[in-house]
Amino acid sequence: MTAVDAPKAADNAPVEQVSLYDLFIGILTVLSLGVMAVQFILAPDAPVQEVLFVMDLLFCSIFLLDFFVHLIQAKPKRSYLWPHGIMDFLGSIPTVPALRFFRIFRLFRVARILRVGGPKRVLHEFTSRRAESALYVTVIMALLVILFGSVSVMYYEVRAPDPNIKTGGDAVWWSLVTITTVGYGDRYPTSAGGRMVGVLTMIVGIGLFGVLTSVMATKFLQPKEDAEPPATRADTEQLMAQLRELSERLDRLEPK
Repeated sequence: MTAVDAPKAADNAPVEQVSLYDLFIGILTVLSLGVMAVQFILAPDAPVQEVLFVMDLLFCSIFLLDFFVHLIQAKPKRSYLWPHGIMDFLGSIPTVPALRFFRIFRLFRVARILRVGGPKRVLHEFTSRRAESALYVTVIMALLVILFGSVSVMYYEVRAPDPNIKTGGDAVWWSLVTITTVGYGDRYPTSAGGRMVGVLTMIVGIGLFGVLTSVMATKFLQPKEDAEPPATRADTEQLMAQLRELSERLDRLEPK
């Protein structure tokens, strides 16, 4: 192969599809590393530490599920387990702070995705695969609202004279129930700042699930696209010319 033929072969090579799922896991990895950094910065007895610990358990659950999904789909499984799978598994083990640094290796997936086609192609995949993108964006936004809502309400409630939300687990449970607009009423803020956080959490929760519902409904209700692309104007003109030629041949074959 000559130097001139090399670019042509590269252009004709199949383009690898961008994995929005791996990008989604990469974004969650960045969020979990941010939670880990805040845990190391804050004092061990800070009230917010318990909230961050519960959120870290939630991230670990997602990462463990991701590990087993990749392990089941991998063929052969040994090629996935070493070295990437082992790193993913170690970084997913909860309650062991030292192992959280293994999550950094998950960021290589994001770098690989961006190298496939660049940010423009990733943006194109997000806009063309709307239902999948909306699902991932909604999950990320929901986790962010739960995180910041829990931390904020915990900040105000620990200073209240008679708080109903007393632990980090209570704060995360309250944020989860509020964002889904379930409203059990077993946990609720009593301070003015906590109630303001509750109002914002409810408004964002309604917006998130409203957008997700509309996008998913549009995806399921829209008619399926044809397997073959629609005919262009040139195709139509070519078909008409063939029909005229066929008609002329039939006319010549008719007996006089």
